[in-house]
Amino acid sequence: MLHCDIGNTNYKFFDGKDILIKPVSTFDPSSIKEKVYFISVNHNINKKLKNLNNYINLEDFVDRSKYYDTMGIDRIMACEAVKDGIVVDAGSAITVDIVKDANYKGGFIYPGLKALQKTYAEISPVLDVKFDLQAFKLLPKNTKDSIIY
Repeated sequence: MLHCDIGNTNYKFFDGKDILIKPVSTFDPSSIKEKVYFISVNHNINKKLKNLNNYINLEDFVDRSKYYDTMGIDRIMACEAVKDGIVVDAGSAITVDIVKDANYKGGFIYPGLKALQKTYAEISPVLDVKFDLQAFKLLPKNTKDSIIY
C-alpha cells in the first residue's frame, strides 16, 4: 500500500518508510500496480486517476461541509489531523489555517517560495537571496536567513 500527495509542482509517495518526491511532470500513474491512497490538487492528474481502480481518492471520505467549497484537499487533510493548532504548509503556495476544538476557523494563502524569492529580489538587490531550506532548522540571526525563515 502506498500513500501519495499530488500537488501542482511535485508528487510525493510514502510507503510507510521512505518518501519519494518527484516533479509532477514525470508522474506516470499507470506504471504503479499496487493500491495507492491519494490526495491531489492537480486537476489534470485527477482526470488520469479517475479510471484507475488501484488509486483510491481519500477526498471521497472527507466531510467537506466543515470547509469552504474551493479549499484544497491538501489543506483539508492537514486540518483534519489537528484538534487545536495553526497548520502551515509551504509549497507552490504558503497556506496558514487555524483549527480550534477540531473546527476549522479560517486561513489564508501567501505566494509560494519561488514567488517570494522573486519578489524579494525585485524589492532590493540586497534581498536577492537563494532560498536555503536548511535555514528552517534554526531561528535566524541575519537578513538572508530571516527572509528564508
